[in-house]
Amino acid sequence: MMKAFIEQHIDLRDSRMVTLRAVRADDVERFLGYYAGLSAQSKDYMHGWSAVGSRGDAEGMVGKMASADHTAIVAIAPDDRIAGYCWLDGLESADMPMLGIGIIDEFHEAGLGRVLLHTMIGHAGAMGYPKVRLGVFTDNARAVHVYRKVGFVDDPAMPAMDFDGRTELYMVVETGGGG
Repeated sequence: MMKAFIEQHIDLRDSRMVTLRAVRADDVERFLGYYAGLSAQSKDYMHGWSAVGSRGDAEGMVGKMASADHTAIVAIAPDDRIAGYCWLDGLESADMPMLGIGIIDEFHEAGLGRVLLHTMIGHAGAMGYPKVRLGVFTDNARAVHVYRKVGFVDDPAMPAMDFDGRTELYMVVETGGGG
């Protein structure tokens, strides 16, 4: 299975540009800035990310890239900050990889979410996975809307469930790859 990712330069719909690339060992400081750029609400939507932000957390995110069970890309803004992050977990340990995404607030509504989603879905397909899954809190209406526009549908194999007193919806999308 190929985890390599080719760097891409992307123009967003608001005329800003980002560079999509794989997470690298020298991204620890960038991840610290990324955490700082997430609002409390964004962290809340990201399953407990309100508790992250330390150097150890950033080193852990970068260190996951050495695992055969994980792959991730970052969107780097022209000022060298991480504007967004998209990942797949469970490449070897799950029946279907789980996709996650996060974007710093100042890049919301710029089209970066759709770019990251389409890119990672295509990457999963190129690695041979026919589908990917994600979880989203039902009160995150903007994210649910974007996921549906990208092609995600409710996952019939995983009904919505309680997650710390909130409803989490599981969604799945076909990648065009695999068997």
